[in-house]
Amino acid sequence: SHIGESLDNYRFNIDKDDLDEAAELYSFFKGNKQKFGEINTDKRCKIQPFEKFESSIED
Repeated sequence: SHIGESLDNYRFNIDKDDLDEAAELYSFFKGNKQKFGEINTDKRCKIQPFEKFESSIED
């Protein structure tokens, strides 16, 4: 995945930018969380259950 800038200390703009696609996928997810997994075809976009993170929180 690319964020639209070079990954060095200069941070030059580059043509490769996946952030727009990620933002669009997130909008779809927000609109229909239950069915998003069925329509998502991007292998880089993985939905994790909240419980996976909740169990790692220290009291």
